[in-house]
Amino acid sequence: MTNQLFDKLKLSNVKNIQDILTLDEIDSLAEEINVYKAELDAQNEELLESQQQLISFNEGYKILFEFSPIPYIVIDKNLHIIRYNTMAIRDLELNNLNLNQSIFLLFSPKEQNDFYFWMNNEEYQNNHKVFEVVINKKEKIFKSYSINRNELPNGHILLSFTDISKELEYHKKILELEKEKRNNEEIIFQKSKLESMGELLENIAHQWRQPLNMISLLGSKTQFALMNVDSIETFNTLNNEINQDIQNIIETTPFLSKTIETFRSFILKESESKMINYDISNVLNEFLLLSSDSFSKSNTKIELLNQKPTFADLNKNLFFNILFILINNSKDIFVEKNIEKGKVFIDFKEKEHYITFKVYDNGGGISQENITKVLDPYFTTKFKHQGTGIGLYMAQKIITSVFNGRINVSNYEYEIEGESNKGACFTIVIPQKQNSSLDIGEYYI
Repeated sequence: MTNQLFDKLKLSNVKNIQDILTLDEIDSLAEEINVYKAELDAQNEELLESQQQLISFNEGYKILFEFSPIPYIVIDKNLHIIRYNTMAIRDLELNNLNLNQSIFLLFSPKEQNDFYFWMNNEEYQNNHKVFEVVINKKEKIFKSYSINRNELPNGHILLSFTDISKELEYHKKILELEKEKRNNEEIIFQKSKLESMGELLENIAHQWRQPLNMISLLGSKTQFALMNVDSIETFNTLNNEINQDIQNIIETTPFLSKTIETFRSFILKESESKMINYDISNVLNEFLLLSSDSFSKSNTKIELLNQKPTFADLNKNLFFNILFILINNSKDIFVEKNIEKGKVFIDFKEKEHYITFKVYDNGGGISQENITKVLDPYFTTKFKHQGTGIGLYMAQKIITSVFNGRINVSNYEYEIEGESNKGACFTIVIPQKQNSSLDIGEYYI
């Protein structure tokens, strides 16, 4: 109806509305106009209310920005400062920094390059990065901040600064403590190695004594015989004996050479980092050659249960250290419990690219109270002057960090020649190839 009346007015050139519309039509049109006016007034009130809310929100945001506990700086696309809050003035000491100055004034020359790259690389947008901020150039005071960037709708960039100097200092102290710990462990390891070297030297001296006595006796015998040669017949007879004695000496010297060469490789520092593919049975026999006499003095017999040729990547030096630690542990148990015939068995098997070693004894086992602690650093059941409790822990460290393996300790019951035995059993699992990415699961222990 209203549209028809408006159309009627548009088509007419009459200036007086009463000449075109009836009174009823005029009243109807007035009512419609009043309705429209009321709607427009209501919408205008809503707009005014929304405007007041926006002003209020804006003021609230200004207060939040100004008094936030986090330093905020707003920069434009040219990286000039256009605004900062109270915390930025206090924490970043911006007193002498005016608006419209470059944000680069906050950073050292090196950090300026990194900051520029970070701001102009889309990959790092809406991300955070750590920078050193110059707090006082004269006194050369710097603080580390994690800076977060967010682009605002008007194209400006909001930077928030989180002081992480204390966290970095704490992290630095942690690293220093870890380094000190590693140094202490290295000292303890070298001490343990020196003790093993002492035992080896004693063992070599014992093993060399008989061959050297034999060589000395053969030399004295030959010298005495040559001094008493009185005829060609006697010399010919003596010559055959001398040849046999020389052959005995020749057969003896490789043994002497082998023992000293094994010892030499054991003490060389550079050998601690080498991984070589060895036949495990040969390595274990070398260990027995060096150590069996030494352990036998304390009534400790070592028996190798497997002689099958099996190859794996090993650091022989460190592997010997592990065996010394484990067998010395058994030897101490034998002494502590007055076991006259102590036995240590070494076995190994190949399974799915892994080698599993078992080193167990007849020492009666470990109490349930202590079995979960024996691999912990500084744990020992001995008196302080008898042990530091670091040996088994060092063995575990070598196995896990150098051989990428695992070690587990348990009590083991077994029979030998119909006789029941019980003792501590150390199970070691290592990959055959040290560059293997295979994971050693609990299944293999």
